[in-house]
Amino acid sequence: MIAAELGVRSRYVYELLNDPDGAKLRARHERARGVCADCGRPTSWATGGSSARCLKCASLRAHEGRVWTREAIIEAFRWFARECGRPPGAAECGGGRGFERWVDGMPHYGAVRREFGSMRAAREAAGLGHPKKGGAAHRRRPA
Repeated sequence: MIAAELGVRSRYVYELLNDPDGAKLRARHERARGVCADCGRPTSWATGGSSARCLKCASLRAHEGRVWTREAIIEAFRWFARECGRPPGAAECGGGRGFERWVDGMPHYGAVRREFGSMRAAREAAGLGHPKKGGAAHRRRPA
């Protein structure tokens, strides 16, 4: 009710009533400050409340456990080419109009774009040419 009269969010009113001078918030931020475990730079509240790593090191480690690395994508593209006799297109990676042609064992189109920038660059890195449109080879799927 107070928030509506003031034209602010109810959360803001709660924060004003619960911590009028901001001392609790400052104390929370101070507890989150620390020294980065990797590089020794100061950490901040902006790393999600974690004082283990600075922003730069946290972003570098954010994708350490990713499944689709450059090498894994190249290997999947080569596997598809061996099985089908042609290089994969965007449709086999879930790109295009839908997932109806997405092949199990193939990376998602977004992962390919993230690692290589384009399907063409990924195919070139795997040593494959461009997929041909139409014909029996185009319809051939891995078993």
